[in-house]
Amino acid sequence: MFGIALPDVTGWPRPEMVLILPGQVRMGMSEYSHLYRTEVRIEHSFALGKCPVTFAEWDAAVATGAKLPWQGAFDIRGWGRGRRPVICVRSVDAQADLAWLNDKLGLTGQPDSYRLPSEAEREYACRAGSEGKWSFEPRI
Repeated sequence: MFGIALPDVTGWPRPEMVLILPGQVRMGMSEYSHLYRTEVRIEHSFALGKCPVTFAEWDAAVATGAKLPWQGAFDIRGWGRGRRPVICVRSVDAQADLAWLNDKLGLTGQPDSYRLPSEAEREYACRAGSEGKWSFEPRI
């Protein structure tokens, strides 16, 4: 694990990233037949956030002037902020957050810039080797 350091951003919580090594995952429906399953090979290592983006991260970015849609990450019903995951965030909001982070780190346009994971990468990381109907089922 490693954290994303931004020493010039006040209140930045240094979110933790986990390194995911190459491997394969079987994606698709399994309840009817193995014919609906597709094996997908992840050929590269990638890093994935250990936890969802938090209000602390979002608020620190906005405080530095990040062009993030503030209304996208609001606290409804008084659930709190801080280390809680942001809510009411659209894909375009997440992309804006990643653009800000890449800009702060000097990674804009680089092949190793931060981005959302592909569907296959997310499934591979969530399953962690399990092949059940749900990603949280025991490994078989």
